[in-house]
Amino acid sequence: ELKITPLGGITNQTLRLQHPKIDAVLRLPGSASAPMIHRWQEALHQRIAALAGIALPPLWSEPSSGRRLTPYLPHHRAPSPTPISLEDLNRVGALLGRVHRLKGSFQGIKTPEAIASAYGATLRELGAALPEAYPQALAIFEGILKTIALAPWPLGPSHMDPSLANVLLSPGGAPDDDYLIDWEFSGVASPAWDVAIVALEASLNIEDTAQLLGAAGLPPGPGPRAR
Repeated sequence: ELKITPLGGITNQTLRLQHPKIDAVLRLPGSASAPMIHRWQEALHQRIAALAGIALPPLWSEPSSGRRLTPYLPHHRAPSPTPISLEDLNRVGALLGRVHRLKGSFQGIKTPEAIASAYGATLRELGAALPEAYPQALAIFEGILKTIALAPWPLGPSHMDPSLANVLLSPGGAPDDDYLIDWEFSGVASPAWDVAIVALEASLNIEDTAQLLGAAGLPPGPGPRAR
């Protein structure tokens, strides 16, 4: 008998499928984020990451639709963001560092300019009106880009959505058994992007952000923290 249990998700619907012969998660992609996702790139990136031991290899996948079946790990857990423990912070940082050092042909440049341009193009295609505060947000955004340009970091493999809900930590504390899931936004970007997502979600202070940067193998000075 097959037991189906809905799991959490923001952009996708995920279901746990339990059967005497299998315990797995079925992901059914949502339509809202579809224009911003390249499913074939996602499949490629997850395969590269799985070969490196930081993503779960799919039991079955259909890149054309984004549907995927992966093992369910009942004893792994996501870190708690409020507050995140020092051990979990170091493990998440180490996991991000492994992503950024991946050897493989990641595709899709994800600079802030490229992402903003893609969002704008999508809005125009949908015939949607720009938000009222768009001009002010654009001015702030352009100022941030000028600051970033003063100390550029080389682009490389990035997850782009390392929400703590997408982190699976092993119960035994072995870093080689920690994983990142949901690679649909992954691409080639600055490593600062992944670090910033974790720092914001976990409400990290300056000292904790420096700790995260160090665990990821990135310089923890004021310049990297500003990025």
